[in-house]
Amino acid sequence: MILTNCAACAAPLAHNAPRCVRCHTRYCNATCQHDHWRRGHKQICKKIHRGGNAEQYYADKKYKEAVAEAVEAYAYDTNVVPGTALSTDLTEGVLPTVQGETVEVTLDPIAINRAGVAIPDVLATNGVVHVIDAVLTPPEGL
Repeated sequence: MILTNCAACAAPLAHNAPRCVRCHTRYCNATCQHDHWRRGHKQICKKIHRGGNAEQYYADKKYKEAVAEAVEAYAYDTNVVPGTALSTDLTEGVLPTVQGETVEVTLDPIAINRAGVAIPDVLATNGVVHVIDAVLTPPEGL
């Protein structure tokens, strides 16, 4: 993800626009950079740097938001288990879904009905999502 707008004022950026020395967040000019620092950039600069600098950090953040949104929009009741469980809380066994069906959880490696968990622990507004690498189809008749 290439940042094309100033982090402070959202103005389009020139190719050689100034950037934060630590995290590489980009600005249209030094005034915007100083203003953004005073408005709170100082508190997240190290986190952005640890996340791979500005472009990688914001790309990862957008990706996680998009996954959470897609999962919330397309989750079917047959694949939803009541409760909230992070991957570290999962136990091996068969769990009932809210639709009355079951899913089988295995732990080494973590899988749901033999579909590998590709992205665990996506926090959604209504629970936790574990993105799997296959499609679970509902039983016939649903």
